[in-house]
Amino acid sequence: MEELVTAEDKTFAQSALEKVRVLQNKLHQAAKKDQKRTFGILYDKVCEIEVLWVSWLRVQKNKGAPGVDGRTILAIKEYGVIKFLQEIQKELLSNVSFGLDLL
Repeated sequence: MEELVTAEDKTFAQSALEKVRVLQNKLHQAAKKDQKRTFGILYDKVCEIEVLWVSWLRVQKNKGAPGVDGRTILAIKEYGVIKFLQEIQKELLSNVSFGLDLL
């Protein structure tokens, strides 16, 4: 079943894409300026709903395979994309040390 896209959705989409583009440009410029720079405070940016949403768009565009949880793109759409992204965001924000374990 195809979802209706409202003007509000289009405004959010444009805003999210622009926000992520600005973030990527700032990170690129900072890394170019100082190749030894680390980005320790990047975790909070990754958790923003706009970043998660743009990531979701890219997964769909690439026809991504099911994740480690076995969920497919179709299953997530049926569940509700926004609900799914909000749950991921909540989980990421509640587990702030997660990113540090990978360093």
